[in-house]
Amino acid sequence: MTMPFPPILLSLGVAALVLLGSWPIAQRLRHRDQRPFAAFLIFTSMLILVAAMVWWGLIFPTSAILPPGALDGYLAGVVILLISLAAGFAAGAALVKRPPNRRMPR
Repeated sequence: MTMPFPPILLSLGVAALVLLGSWPIAQRLRHRDQRPFAAFLIFTSMLILVAAMVWWGLIFPTSAILPPGALDGYLAGVVILLISLAAGFAAGAALVKRPPNRRMPR
């Protein structure tokens, strides 16, 4: 089976969609005292960090348990991607909803 796009272009496209979609989500979820750009940075960084940790934490055991060639299809990768994005979204949303508790010194 031939892929229509190289995997790196597919990965960059998904990353661009996540970044573009993070701005309105972060603005809707942010605390009223949180600055807009700070909320975006907090949400995006937690989304990416937690999603990457969950991705790697699930892909290695899954590839060890399943028979060889089972991860060649898209289904297992898509399910793991959705789980990792949901975990990252929950972590980012929890941090953005909290009020800012520390200010920078002047």
